[in-house]
Amino acid sequence: MKNKASEKIAGGKLVRVEVDFSDKVDFIKITGDFFMHPETVIDDIEKSLLSMSASSNENEIKDRIDRVLNQNNVTLYGVTSADIARVAKTALSGGQQ
Repeated sequence: MKNKASEKIAGGKLVRVEVDFSDKVDFIKITGDFFMHPETVIDDIEKSLLSMSASSNENEIKDRIDRVLNQNNVTLYGVTSADIARVAKTALSGGQQ
């Protein structure tokens, strides 16, 4: 199943998540107008969410994101890991067509 979700975060930044999944996440793409340093870690975040159960809750998603952020000393600007996790969960829960 393919879904997508987006949310304008307080402060004006946009987070978009596209997913393709059945029981597990087969594809995920996180985009938006937020920033992170180093930028390339977004690929690692997406990889960390692959094969995750599609029924994972928001905290489980956030924990995976935080693990990657902490391992790579990443700074997020304009969003939090909780924001990204919330949008990802929305996409996994039916999303916005």
